[in-house]
Amino acid sequence: MIKHIIVLIFFSQVAFAQFDTLWTKTYEEELDSLTMYGESLQPTLDGGFVVLGQESAVGQSSVLLMKADSDGEHLWTKTLPHKTYENVDAFSIDETSDSGLVVLTMESNFSCSGTVDSTSKAILVLFRLDANGDTLWTRSYIQDYINYDDLCQYPDFKGLVLRDDNLLFFGCFYLNGEKKTWLMKTDPVGDVIWENTYDMDDALDITEGQEGSLFITGGYGVQGQPATAYIVKIDSNGNLEWTEYETLSLSTRGDKIHSTIDNGFVVCGQYSSDYYIGPWLWKTDSLGNTEWDMGLEGQGINGLGNLVHHPDGTYIIAGYVGMGELSYSLLNMNDSTSNSFTYEGFSPAIDIKSLTADTQITLLQYSGIVKTRYISTHCTADDGTDGVELWSECYSIENTTELDLSYIGVTGEISPEIGNLINLSSLILKENQLGGEIPPEISYLMNLTQLDLGGNQFTGEIPPEIGSLTNLNILDLAGNQLTGTLPPEIGNLANLTELELGGNQVMGAIPLEIGNLESLTFIHLEYNQFTGEIPAEIGNLTNLVWLNFVHNQLTGEIPSSICNMDMNWSDPNNFNISENQLCPPYPDCIEEYVGDQDTTNCVQVSIMDETFPLTHKLHNAYPNPFNPVATLNYDLPENELVNITIYDMMGRVVKTLINDQQTAGYKSIQWNATNNTGQPVSTGLYLYTIEAGKFRQTKKMVLMK
Repeated sequence: MIKHIIVLIFFSQVAFAQFDTLWTKTYEEELDSLTMYGESLQPTLDGGFVVLGQESAVGQSSVLLMKADSDGEHLWTKTLPHKTYENVDAFSIDETSDSGLVVLTMESNFSCSGTVDSTSKAILVLFRLDANGDTLWTRSYIQDYINYDDLCQYPDFKGLVLRDDNLLFFGCFYLNGEKKTWLMKTDPVGDVIWENTYDMDDALDITEGQEGSLFITGGYGVQGQPATAYIVKIDSNGNLEWTEYETLSLSTRGDKIHSTIDNGFVVCGQYSSDYYIGPWLWKTDSLGNTEWDMGLEGQGINGLGNLVHHPDGTYIIAGYVGMGELSYSLLNMNDSTSNSFTYEGFSPAIDIKSLTADTQITLLQYSGIVKTRYISTHCTADDGTDGVELWSECYSIENTTELDLSYIGVTGEISPEIGNLINLSSLILKENQLGGEIPPEISYLMNLTQLDLGGNQFTGEIPPEIGSLTNLNILDLAGNQLTGTLPPEIGNLANLTELELGGNQVMGAIPLEIGNLESLTFIHLEYNQFTGEIPAEIGNLTNLVWLNFVHNQLTGEIPSSICNMDMNWSDPNNFNISENQLCPPYPDCIEEYVGDQDTTNCVQVSIMDETFPLTHKLHNAYPNPFNPVATLNYDLPENELVNITIYDMMGRVVKTLINDQQTAGYKSIQWNATNNTGQPVSTGLYLYTIEAGKFRQTKKMVLMK
């Protein structure tokens, strides 16, 4: 017998979980004059999502794609071009492993709202797009299919990107007078690998399971058309392995099928009796054996859009209630406990997808988007309140405001559940043995003023979502193994006073947005792989007391705006930019304090720009200590005779590198640790001296073998 779930309506926090709305968006302005009716959602690898839709509900004239980021900000809208016929239908969208998109559409020379006759034809069209929605190529299939009434009544087609990057196409339509289910597998460029038909005339959805197997569901299950929902397993070569039917005495229909975290399946659809049609779920094991059935009629969900399965086992179901108002239902995996949330004034849900482990995006009728966050409670804290389990301890969601686990040898990773501690103002995990990536859910901790993850083994990129923590005063990620670029969203942290990123592998340019951090007193980016020029916006940081950019790959000239800052330039504990590739001329305020710079690549730039030094200068050897070659850079303000000689510590000549007339400019020469006879010299301290006109200067360098 079907279970009837008693559902309680809440709007904020329930007994075992919290379900929050993060934001809602509509896109009338961004879509300009286009009227877009959404069909489905596709989360993207960059954290955003794409909406697939059509310009009108009947007699469609175009297929539209709209891309937004994780905050719902519109990025682009694209219209897919017609290939053969003027009427188009949008069926499905999926993402490829290279962040591209696969969109399946149908084109026809007729409209279902118009006249359909023997001249009516239709084809399936596959669009392969890049990450920006631009068409790379198209393919067409099922050429000129002509069972017109069937296409108007049962337009069920779907395209999937499989785990092996091959493509799968699914549909149910008439072949030689019989309605059958059709599957076609192609390679990533659309060339057919195999094609099969099956004796099922009511298949509605398909998903990929373990090891490349395919699972299909369907069944009419409506009043006047009794049928039983089923699951069919197809192997990766297109062979039918088994069929399992739902055992309920009522008529049932499977509309959508999903793999579950326990390797089973859940089918969502509807059941019907002589008097009632209601929303319905069917849970099976991996072999299609029924574990439970549940009806949700009239109690929180009157109609299903779709569902997602949270890692804690909860099903988050999006649909509608009453006269078409948006509604969500939270259903526990193992029993009949359920909770529901109704949103007055919102249109019904068309689709829902997981954006991260704890966040979801829901597509509403007419292309509105709702982003939600589900917070699972796994434990009861010592104070009796709902808690979150982290590193084998239960922390109160309500009452945990500070968490300091520094220097105690904590291992493992930061769980995404950290985002549930929404009242945290201070999170200090420094000097432990934590690894893995910093979860983007850390951005939910909007009250944080201090985030200290220094001295661990975190990898991956700094999540751009960290820019949401606008109350931060201290951000310390030093001494990890972070890679990627410093996200420009860092510029959102207007209250930041300390930024510590030293000792990672962060690369790319220092973002211009760094100049937004006008409250900064401390910035350490040393021992990374930053490249490019120091942005002129650095001059906005007039409150800086400490700046350390040592040992990066910064190039170009230092902006004169750096002199806007009032700091102790001469103290390397306050100001240090040595061991880069920064080029002279240097700003007056720091001319004597730039430290060791590899200016090898500055010479050509200087000659091209026809700029010359104003004074003589012999720079520090680079690297120092060195093995086996040291580069010696020097500045000549005028044409003159130049002599550069290497001496040992006894004052004996080791090698004369140059003794010749040279033109003015920024110069460079190398010593390969050999003497005047070409023999290698021994490890030790050496002097190098330049004589140019009346100028003479000597410096030291160390050869270390």
